[in-house]
Amino acid sequence: MQREVADGSTRHDADKPSTAAVLAVAEERGVDAAELETRLNDVIDPDALDQLFGEEHQRTVAPAKVEFTMADCSVVVYADGTATAAVTSPSRKTGATP
Repeated sequence: MQREVADGSTRHDADKPSTAAVLAVAEERGVDAAELETRLNDVIDPDALDQLFGEEHQRTVAPAKVEFTMADCSVVVYADGTATAAVTSPSRKTGATP
């Protein structure tokens, strides 16, 4: 699921924050998530991400986010479990990642 936020970006929402991150990257790269050559666990521990921003964290009041790079995209996962991605090199926006 996607939703627009006040800053004009699109946040991806899924059952798990790790899934939301992968979906955000795939959409930004213009490919299916299964076509990404870089896997999330190559850059960050998906289980730790899910524990950090899973349902338990969403009940807290502390705002937080994690930022990392995956498949030439800058990825942000927010405390509510949503994620955004933006290509860091505009010339490489479409297609599978190297």
